[in-house]
Amino acid sequence: MLNNLSVVIRRIDQRVVSKESALQTVQHRTRHIQAEITAGDQQRDLLLRHLSSLVIAGSTSLEAILENKARQGSLQRKVAEMELLLADKHYQLEQQSQQQASLKAERNKLQRKSEKMTAHLRQRQQHQVQCRQRQHESETEEQLNWQR
Repeated sequence: MLNNLSVVIRRIDQRVVSKESALQTVQHRTRHIQAEITAGDQQRDLLLRHLSSLVIAGSTSLEAILENKARQGSLQRKVAEMELLLADKHYQLEQQSQQQASLKAERNKLQRKSEKMTAHLRQRQQHQVQCRQRQHESETEEQLNWQR
């Protein structure tokens, strides 16, 4: 019985280690996504500043106006693409956060189960030791009684 408990505890502990490893992987991916979001925000801000800085600078020729509008359109497309990318990254970050919370809950549940079973195993082992001591004391007392 005690060996079975030890095996179960060992398996639970292995699952805890597995959950911890998965949690570290998720945390690493979360940090990576956060870095991508930060970089994307900076890039979007640069594009928006550049877009707002485009002015005709006194030029009224149709060619200059059209060229400026084309640059503005190109920058606006890049900003829109960046916004979509950032929205996707925020969604990924939310998914990672949910997965991280789930893994933490599973790991904590398994750890509590392992601790509970380990405490139970120790109680059983102590009980066995006490029973053996009593048996040994009884046998010793019997032997002493036989010798008298």
